[in-house]
Amino acid sequence: MEKYKGLLMYDPDYKTLFTIWDENLDYRKGRYGGWCLIGSHLSGDEDMDEPYMINDDIVAMIAETEQAEGVMIVLRVEMVIKVFNNNLYFLLLFWLIP
Repeated sequence: MEKYKGLLMYDPDYKTLFTIWDENLDYRKGRYGGWCLIGSHLSGDEDMDEPYMINDDIVAMIAETEQAEGVMIVLRVEMVIKVFNNNLYFLLLFWLIP
């Protein structure tokens, strides 16, 4: 998860910037569980920190946010074609490249 360390992301729901710290990873159990990044509010107020599931939404928020000078966000896009019940599905998958 080092590739997320120190990146900025703008959360449109809270209308604020968060910093992602590598020490702030969390694992959530349950049906929709998995690894979460913890967005640290720039004010340093820990009560305003927010968990974010690692998924396409978080990758898009990071990619759309202007980063510090010298930091370039590179996305790898992969198209997957699946057949399910005789129907053809196209999936676009996005990853940050470290």
